[in-house]
Amino acid sequence: MAKVVFLALQTGLLLPKKPEKDGDIIPDKLLAPFDNISVLVAEDNMVNQFMIAKILKDWNIEVDMVDNGRKAIDKLRANDYDLILMDTHMPEMGGYEATKIIRVDFDEPKRSVPIISLSAASLDYEQNEAIAVGMNEVLPKPFQPFQLHAKIKKVLADRLAAKKPV
Repeated sequence: MAKVVFLALQTGLLLPKKPEKDGDIIPDKLLAPFDNISVLVAEDNMVNQFMIAKILKDWNIEVDMVDNGRKAIDKLRANDYDLILMDTHMPEMGGYEATKIIRVDFDEPKRSVPIISLSAASLDYEQNEAIAVGMNEVLPKPFQPFQLHAKIKKVLADRLAAKKPV
């Protein structure tokens, strides 16, 4: 597993953990699971695919994985998802173009599925572009799992409340 984490660090997916005394690190084991949540991940880097799938599955999330925006569109046509994690730069069709298609060409409720941009681009104009095309949140790579968890919790707040048993 250490080799995989090292590769994820090299590819820019995960940040190395800081010392615990900084106060902004939350141990992965303390992050609450998400039950009955399905996520479509559009990511072209195989190491990043593996790491994201592992993180999400550790949180009890059902995961479908594709490696470009065109495949994400096809998967969304065929299935329902609670959330899409969308890399912005992928071959064949990138995340911006795929998001535009989802927001314009799909009917509700798929048109409004929350989309979190996962991008190595941390420049303000690129983050603004992600929001402008219809992404709900931006999570720049590299990131810590707790940061992804917080973004998921934020965009799914209403859905999670509706799915809780009474």
